[in-house]
Amino acid sequence: MAETEPGSVGEVDPQALLCQIFGVEYVPPSPPPKSIEVEVDWLSATELDALLIFLQPRVTRRKPLLFGVAGCRRIWHLISDIRLQQLVEVAERFADGEASKRDLRRVAKAVSGPRDGEWNGACYSAVTALADFAYPMGPANIVTKYAPLALCKQDESVRSDESRAIIKGEKAALAVLVRDIFGNPFRPVIVNPSWLTSNVVALATGIYADRAFDRMPILADALQDAGCDNADILTHCRSEAPHVRGCWVIDLLLGRE
Repeated sequence: MAETEPGSVGEVDPQALLCQIFGVEYVPPSPPPKSIEVEVDWLSATELDALLIFLQPRVTRRKPLLFGVAGCRRIWHLISDIRLQQLVEVAERFADGEASKRDLRRVAKAVSGPRDGEWNGACYSAVTALADFAYPMGPANIVTKYAPLALCKQDESVRSDESRAIIKGEKAALAVLVRDIFGNPFRPVIVNPSWLTSNVVALATGIYADRAFDRMPILADALQDAGCDNADILTHCRSEAPHVRGCWVIDLLLGRE
């Protein structure tokens, strides 16, 4: 049988199938995202797919997994099953070497399949993607497909235009998290050892451990006191944009990759 040419009548859009499975109004696909080629593209891109495609050959497993965890935590209020919550938490610990692959697989195996009723199938697919070891960007790519759908699924009355707005808004929020975690690949920052005073390291360690990202401006002040004059670091610490585990500044100061 001859293969179906892309764009032909016989081609089935996977996103349409996902929407049908999860009972969400189908939103026709946008044109292919503009590729990221220069710094201004990275800083101004609003298309989440373009950012992830650019990162794919440039990352190891930890940061994409933490991005996936952050995406799942954005829909935490929809994750009612304790086993799914445990899977998110174990995946986060696994990313930082505090849980083994066996631990993660054991928790993933304990999670049953999607069900009707209060169970949100898109939520299930987003969370279980955290145990995907096929390739480093796997969890990030899958979570970005299903987490926005989970937000639509929570309200059966959502119309197509509202679904489109919810999906677009959530993907824009996730794009902000991409930049928080991966920083600016076109302008890598090298930390000066003199900045790593006991106060700076203690603050960064506490922020990471407690998820106390409201302390980031205090960290900026401590860095300045230590002689840091890097505008990218200081601006990021004082930014009102959300920060999550994997934040590039905290990772830089703590020597995490």
